[in-house]
Amino acid sequence: MSEEKRTVGNLIRFIRENRKISREKLCLGLCSATTLMRYELGERIPDKFMADALLERMGQIPFRYEFIGSEQEFQFRMMRNHIEKLQKKDREKAEFLIREYESLVTENDSLHMQYLWMKKAEIFCGQENFQRAEQFYRKALGYTELPVSGDKLETRFLTECEISCLYGLAETLYMQDKAEQALLLHTGIRQYLDKNYWDYGKRQKYYPQILYRLAQKEVSDLNTGKAYRHLTEARKLLMESYQSLHLREICELLRDIEKMIPGKEKEPEQDEFITVLKILETERNGSITEEGIELWESTAKHLL
Repeated sequence: MSEEKRTVGNLIRFIRENRKISREKLCLGLCSATTLMRYELGERIPDKFMADALLERMGQIPFRYEFIGSEQEFQFRMMRNHIEKLQKKDREKAEFLIREYESLVTENDSLHMQYLWMKKAEIFCGQENFQRAEQFYRKALGYTELPVSGDKLETRFLTECEISCLYGLAETLYMQDKAEQALLLHTGIRQYLDKNYWDYGKRQKYYPQILYRLAQKEVSDLNTGKAYRHLTEARKLLMESYQSLHLREICELLRDIEKMIPGKEKEPEQDEFITVLKILETERNGSITEEGIELWESTAKHLL
């Protein structure tokens, strides 16, 4: 793209046309196709959160691009950063900041409202109030007109917030023993990630967890071979990215399946790795600290 054309709108248009995505599909639930056309032509300038949403739907990482935003947009970004940090340390302060954020926006600010309802849902998940969390995730998804059944998700283009809401909703359904509804959503998200192969960040974050849930369903249906394939792929993806969420459960389920498959040779390193994972579960937020990497690698290298 030439230097004189490096505007937010032209960047969006360049990526959209390169991906062969129609305006109607890209902006669905975010803005009208006419508004998107005006962004692309430079007749209007999207705010940072709209620009981020459009870029995320095309598999881009917005922070790679520097946009000059308003002072209020900068304030919202800083508030979001604080909320993310406080959620892990001080829930009450996080809730206070969410209320403060909400006082600065209106119901028509759909991207801000979707983010806020998602954060509220996550807080209820942390309290194991999954029924309330489900209601809040559904409310959040309504702001961009997303279907909550998982049907035809692969035809949409999704932001990070939208995928987080869909995945969160699927998990809350699962935790409430609404297995059939959860399975439809998990399957829909997987189909979306399979189709939108360029969006590696979202795939790395959500795909292993979805494979784990699908494997649990296959085990309950006695489809051990299919479950084993799901689990080995999930384990590989998690280990490559040093994520520990559900990894111990995946390894334990793999060990149990090995006993069920005739002629399947047991992986001797698996039990040792499970022990290591139990030690590392003292780490927070599903990630491995530098202190745990050496222990991780010394036992995991034979499983990759």
